[in-house]
Amino acid sequence: MVGRCARAHNGAMSEGNVIRVLARIYVDDLAGSLPLYEQLTGQSSPHTFTFGATRLARVGDFLRIEGADARVRSHAATIAVRDVAEVVAAVTKAGGQLLEGPAEGPNGPR
Repeated sequence: MVGRCARAHNGAMSEGNVIRVLARIYVDDLAGSLPLYEQLTGQSSPHTFTFGATRLARVGDFLRIEGADARVRSHAATIAVRDVAEVVAAVTKAGGQLLEGPAEGPNGPR
């Protein structure tokens, strides 16, 4: 189970930055793929949206994706965070490099 709080370095509880991790599942028929995931998650109203030519639907912790090119398909998960700038700073401080973004997306900054 993923909790909403993370333990800070000093032992105190603090609000974590990661809200949710979504498994990406690439499909040829978005509408046809939804009933199974609605049944598995118990959610019957997926959040659907488009991003360019790509159609997406979030059902529970699954992100169904139709029409994605090879660049998009190279991503295995979507991580929703409270503060994108905080993530950029943490990645940079740890010696990481951003390959893309941050940029505006259909559901806010990404």
